[in-house]
Amino acid sequence: MAFVPQSQRWTGKRAVLLVHGIGNSRPGDDAALLASVRAAFGSDAADVACYQLFYDHINDWFTEKVNATALLTQATTALAARINDDQIGATIAEYVGDVLWPVLSTSARGAVREAYLAQLKRITLDGEESGVPIRRQRLTIIAHSLGCFHTYEVLHHAAKYATHLLQPASHEVKFANVIFMASPVQLIRT
Repeated sequence: MAFVPQSQRWTGKRAVLLVHGIGNSRPGDDAALLASVRAAFGSDAADVACYQLFYDHINDWFTEKVNATALLTQATTALAARINDDQIGATIAEYVGDVLWPVLSTSARGAVREAYLAQLKRITLDGEESGVPIRRQRLTIIAHSLGCFHTYEVLHHAAKYATHLLQPASHEVKFANVIFMASPVQLIRT
């Protein structure tokens, strides 16, 4: 279950990280979204390194680790009996697991945070290896739904702990933009 960050060569000074929300997203699922983001950059699109953070496998691994599948299946089977849809139980279990584990479990949240931090470090390293010093990198994060929660937690953690080498003053890592869409951050934090 080792997380392997995406890596690529930069052709310009900009990078964007797209962080998905709940669901069962996998590489390739967001091709239309990625095309839209590239279109938004217009003529500069070729000079923007686009990354996507897929952490759903961590939620799935954690669900299996704590053996919660049986409990979720039992709960959703009762609901599915009232709804004429043979896929409803699996769908509900998937979404419930995606929301519950990273929010209520510190272990699952920590696993997602470490994967996210590894991806951010890889992005800045890719830029450096492509000849763009960290202080010249223009980094953007676009997060949706539960991805906003993870982004909030990761940026707070990165700013608080110098060991991540992602602090703005001492490590020169700065974000040009951090965009939250359909953010549940305030709801979850309260």
